[in-house]
Amino acid sequence: MQNFRALDKDQWRFGLLRVAEDFADIRVVNEGTLEEYWQQIDYLLTADEKTPFHGVSRRVNPRHGLSDNQLYRCLYVLQWAGRPLSCDEIQKETAKSGQAILHNNANKVLKRVPELAKRYESPEQRIRYDITNAGRAYIRYMRARFEISSET
Repeated sequence: MQNFRALDKDQWRFGLLRVAEDFADIRVVNEGTLEEYWQQIDYLLTADEKTPFHGVSRRVNPRHGLSDNQLYRCLYVLQWAGRPLSCDEIQKETAKSGQAILHNNANKVLKRVPELAKRYESPEQRIRYDITNAGRAYIRYMRARFEISSET
């Protein structure tokens, strides 16, 4: 059990587990018994894609396009800037490419995924965020995901 928890912790540290649904092609809601879980897996491996099954969704589309995804837009601005930005700066930069992400929303979005953007707090300065390598990976994966989903 201890090894499982250590592995789980390592995977969370990588950073994309919190946003895994943004990349999913298949979603399995695993809230039942072990037997129900095995039935879901059997369905995925053997059944026709058009036949629905309780707790399983196929061809899951991104919840938002890139232009509406606040996390993607905040991270994109951080990557483009190449330096830590305050939430006010993020608001200003996102306004240039469409709807501004208000500074308090930028803070909420980025604070929720600390693996994707490092948060800097200092009594002398406003809170700032800087994109991490996992954040850069999120941008790449979202672009690839969006291109794939828009083609189908």
